[in-house]
Amino acid sequence: YDVSIDETDINRFSVYPNPTSGEGKVSFTLGGSYRLRLMDLSGKLHFENEVNVNQNEERDFNFNELKAGVYLLNIEGEGLNKTIKLRIQ
Repeated sequence: YDVSIDETDINRFSVYPNPTSGEGKVSFTLGGSYRLRLMDLSGKLHFENEVNVNQNEERDFNFNELKAGVYLLNIEGEGLNKTIKLRIQ
């Protein structure tokens, strides 16, 4: 079994700024179709969207309506399924 982390998976997207005031960007290295889901730590879904992006494309987000805290941003698509912590101040 291959348990190594593929370096290309790590760098396929980035989210900034993190922490954020609620506004920011998701930058995709590889183009394709991706589903973005933002959940709180209890698992409640606050945001879900499917995007089609080109290589090196960015998408804006605005979560100003959410309370300050730690959320989980899941990005799935094109063989990728990663979840990162997003801190909203």
